[in-house]
Amino acid sequence: MSKNKKGLLARALENKALRDEYVKKDPKVSRWQLFWNIFKDNFKQISRTNLWMFLFFLPMVAVIFINVIFAQTNASLFPFGSNLGIGYPAEPELQGVAEWLTVQSGFYICVGILITSPIAAIGVAGGAHVVRNLLRGDEVNKVTKDFFKGVRLNYKNVVVSALLFCIVLLVGKLMIDLVDFNVASGMVLGAEVAWLRVAQVISYILIAFVAMIFLWTVSLNVYYEQTFFKGLKNAFFLTVGTLPQSVFFGVLAVAPFALFLLGNVSIMISIALVCLILFSFACALLAWLDFSQWVFDRYITPKQQRKNDKKAETKENRGKKDSYLAPGKVKPLDDGKSVEELPKDYTRKDLKKARENKRELLTETDAENKTE
Repeated sequence: MSKNKKGLLARALENKALRDEYVKKDPKVSRWQLFWNIFKDNFKQISRTNLWMFLFFLPMVAVIFINVIFAQTNASLFPFGSNLGIGYPAEPELQGVAEWLTVQSGFYICVGILITSPIAAIGVAGGAHVVRNLLRGDEVNKVTKDFFKGVRLNYKNVVVSALLFCIVLLVGKLMIDLVDFNVASGMVLGAEVAWLRVAQVISYILIAFVAMIFLWTVSLNVYYEQTFFKGLKNAFFLTVGTLPQSVFFGVLAVAPFALFLLGNVSIMISIALVCLILFSFACALLAWLDFSQWVFDRYITPKQQRKNDKKAETKENRGKKDSYLAPGKVKPLDDGKSVEELPKDYTRKDLKKARENKRELLTETDAENKTE
């Protein structure tokens, strides 16, 4: 990756307030292995998280299902597949009818997704928080509690980002379908067709690009404390700086949903539905946030790490009137007490344990100084 891209990503992550304590670490396993280890070792938590997400995505799933039924009904009612040249003359009025029905169908489904996106955003905000905790090595014993904590922390920015993406999806899909309708109905000819096809391709690219920005806003919201507009700007920088990787992992994240596109075979539809209920939503977040954390770990600067450590230390010392440098006896480290040492690949759990050990030593030292 070029130095310009590295600088772009570093500036996007520089001096941003982090949620909780962010521990930069290099896992002993690859990110691919980390994904699999978390998936199989925490499948119970992933399934519970996915169930919560599925419940909040149900209205959107219902919209998509109704649209599929609508499209199948139109296919059976209209003779689009029949040979109109045998026995009956071709009806000019049928020219472009299929494309116009596609315009209507696409408009209805995009409006439905826009309306139901605030409900689905609850599932994204809560599920992303739980998955983030799993990736950081935190213990997730109460999935429901962690899920709704994530909703409280992340929902505002996630729902605004989701609405923005849905508006772009609505306009882009409408433009794409209208191009097909105008070409099929013969309303445009010659060079105009070429220009409309270019506009159609641009619409596809715009939808995909904004989808990547939305995914990055989700990642930034669960790791960083920031306003919506700052998050949007940083998401844009991250999308541009990691465009090939973002596209690859974005496609990989939605791979479980691709089972519905493999055909109308009942067995495949049944498998896809089981996956949808058990892990598809949470698995998509796990794949994307695993990639996102790799980017954050790679480009987070030492300055940011020191700033976060200082912030955590300030919170710990807040409310204490006495300075740690105040005169008095200092308890020997070898006076029957052991000092916790951080392992090479430490986690947030190890940090908490070390802080508790440090607090115990300070409490005992203060007590001895007061008695003397």
